[in-house]
Amino acid sequence: MKESQGASAGIPMGIANTVAQRLLHNGLKVLVKSVPNSGAVSIVGKLHAGDALAGGYSLVPTLVAHQLKMGSRKYSKREIARMLQGMGRLGFGTDTFSFGLSAFVTASSFSDAMQLMSELLRNPRFDGGELALAKKQWASDLTRRINEPAEMASNVLAGKLYESGPYAERSFAEAQAELNDIDCSMLRRFYDAHVAPHGGVISIVGDVDSEVAFALIDRYLGDWRGPTARPIAVVAAPLPQKSRFDVPVGDEANLDVVIGRSSSVKWSNPDFCAARIGNLILGGDTIGSRLGKIVRVKHSLTYGINSGFQELYVGGAPWTISLSTDAQKVESALELVDKVTSEFVNEGVTELEVSSQASRAVEAFLLGLRTDMKVATTIADLEFAGLGVEEIDLYPQRLKAVTREQVNDAIRVHFGLENAVTVVAGKVN
Repeated sequence: MKESQGASAGIPMGIANTVAQRLLHNGLKVLVKSVPNSGAVSIVGKLHAGDALAGGYSLVPTLVAHQLKMGSRKYSKREIARMLQGMGRLGFGTDTFSFGLSAFVTASSFSDAMQLMSELLRNPRFDGGELALAKKQWASDLTRRINEPAEMASNVLAGKLYESGPYAERSFAEAQAELNDIDCSMLRRFYDAHVAPHGGVISIVGDVDSEVAFALIDRYLGDWRGPTARPIAVVAAPLPQKSRFDVPVGDEANLDVVIGRSSSVKWSNPDFCAARIGNLILGGDTIGSRLGKIVRVKHSLTYGINSGFQELYVGGAPWTISLSTDAQKVESALELVDKVTSEFVNEGVTELEVSSQASRAVEAFLLGLRTDMKVATTIADLEFAGLGVEEIDLYPQRLKAVTREQVNDAIRVHFGLENAVTVVAGKVN
């Protein structure tokens, strides 16, 4: 199978006009972009059943997604694997706000793939033996994460920034303990309460006629019913006192540092593009950004440094600066990060920085449209975020239109470290 190319050089125009859309009676929105003669079809779906709905057991949504390929009422795990050998690949997973599916199949097997996807989505088996194996795998992975400084730094930061809500995280040790209590009845309850078509999105891009795709989706998913999707309420987290936490992990001299604060930035914000460009200027590159040029290149205080947003669907997620250094340099590195960021917020950016980073952001977006799978993912993301597929054409233009004044306004709102939490993990004193 060969993934066809989905974008050419320059700003893409009119992509949204090539996407057919249909809303099923059950509230599932289907979007199809035909790419004749590519020989393959990419499918991406998002349902409102993410980790934020987990309740008291944070790993339940992830385990539900994992178990869908482990057997259904109609097919065993072995039969599913055998069927996929002739089709392509199919997987399920979760993030904070969505329950996702992703498939890349031959065009000739698209109908069979839709039938299999429907069966796995609608009729999961939730076998006790398979769940036991999955729990062992997750326990092992949590042990690995407990012993990795970068993972521990991020986990501790989330716990310090959020007491509750979708971005709060249990410690890895607490997550390990909860694994012992999770059973198939918990998976079934979560599935019945949340995994449903209403408010969901399926994006299909590839060698299939749109009317054929709509007919197959309606045939296999049109009569699927379930609870109505519930919006996730994100209450703005109170800004903490500026603080630092040292977390002992392992015996290596290298330290991983994460500095973070909650951020109101989200895709639908009027200042999103300005904030995106501002972040690229400050820490989008470990060599060419403000932080990279000064902390790494000029003063050699870090092996790598960058900044970024964690979640952009509904706002309120962390914005972080991450770096690695050694114990002898960590204090100097932290002082310099604070100094560079303060100057960035107080003095602002240059016209050249804005224009160059806007071009970089457009280029990155275009690279995200170079294959059918990436186009399908982008369409699903934009629809799920409530922006609509039209944003696929408008976003590059919005980036290029951002002014220096807009970036300076955004960085003053979003990038100050007065209330940031710093976590240093590794062989700390």
